[in-house]
Amino acid sequence: MPSSLHRLVLTFALLLSWPVGALAATPGAAEAATPHSRPADNFGRLQSRAQTCQNNLADAPATACTSVLFEQPSQGLLNIRFLSPGQGGAASAQLNFVGVLAPASTPMACDQGRCRLMGPLTTTVSSMSERSFNDRGLATGLPKAWPAEGRCSVEQRQVRCSAKAPSQESWSAVAEF
Repeated sequence: MPSSLHRLVLTFALLLSWPVGALAATPGAAEAATPHSRPADNFGRLQSRAQTCQNNLADAPATACTSVLFEQPSQGLLNIRFLSPGQGGAASAQLNFVGVLAPASTPMACDQGRCRLMGPLTTTVSSMSERSFNDRGLATGLPKAWPAEGRCSVEQRQVRCSAKAPSQESWSAVAEF
């Protein structure tokens, strides 16, 4: 085996084994891994089918959406994604409001990546993104993203979001469950 290929294989093998060794060397990792003392999750997702849903992509006319995906990558952060239908049930567009929970808001309760809303909440939107897909569910290009200012609120059976970019693009979405 050539020397450079051998080094590459060895480096790759070390990278693959590193997380396992790092976890085993972490104090308390063995205790946290036992089913009786499993720590509470603070991340996960919840997808809800909407009875009514409308959103707009960067100042375009409002279009129908079918569901809302709430993603909590860590406690205190919340992404609210509005999913629009495509052919054959594949999503054709996604409008994503990325935000930080307001101080009085309760984060979602998550267990093994599955979450549930714990009450009304508000986020301060910090950025927006849009993604589009073809009828086979493949991305039609790179996602578009903007820094933005806005707000999302989730109350009872409704979610409302609005945001505006410094370059004046604006977005809004509302869904009822």
